[in-house]
Amino acid sequence: KTSKDNTGTGVSDGGYFKSEASHLMTSPPDASECQRLQLGDVFVHAAKGLNPPKYQLWLWTPSDDGSAYWQPIPAGYAREDGKRLNLSAKKRDPSWVTEKYFKRAQKVERDLAEEANSMKAD
Repeated sequence: KTSKDNTGTGVSDGGYFKSEASHLMTSPPDASECQRLQLGDVFVHAAKGLNPPKYQLWLWTPSDDGSAYWQPIPAGYAREDGKRLNLSAKKRDPSWVTEKYFKRAQKVERDLAEEANSMKAD
């Protein structure tokens, strides 16, 4: 489990787990395999065998009966406090960021994708 605190950058505290394989997963591993799992933690799986790689995200979420489960969520998912789930451009690490930071990060990613596509066309 990894967590970060980048106070002042729009990134809030949060823990996450990561896995990588050539294929997509049907679900994250059993919760007993995730050390120090807490509500609000994120599980990120990278399917590196796909081109481009695909990232699957799940959020450890409370259920109505008091237990918890892995809820599949998209990048950009908004928490109750308004923070959005962002994957960093290089390492694809998840973090909870402000709306302003999320929009700026999305623009940078779009610009990079457009630049890469224009280079392929040359």
